[in-house]
Amino acid sequence: MREPKILGWNIRKYRDLKGLSQKGLAAKIPMSPDHLSKIECGRMATIGMERLASIARILDVEFHTLFMEDPESTCIKFVLSDANFKSLKRLLGEIVERLGDKK
Repeated sequence: MREPKILGWNIRKYRDLKGLSQKGLAAKIPMSPDHLSKIECGRMATIGMERLASIARILDVEFHTLFMEDPESTCIKFVLSDANFKSLKRLLGEIVERLGDKK
């Protein structure tokens, strides 16, 4: 089963990005560092929804991101009709305008 490994890998990745040690994150959940280590290694698939929600909140990620195989590869696809093109052009104009305001 790949899901526990994906979940564990994502928890570890986002924990590292936050600069938290296993012990530090475990204390905030609360959970034993050993239990967290097993989850991160994909050796333990049992973890409650409340604890997963706590982990996502502490790591500042969306809950579903913890289960995605490659969260950074998310893309948006749409059909480029005339209406979509006009909407996209308007949106890009607003983005450029906001970026100009920040200078």
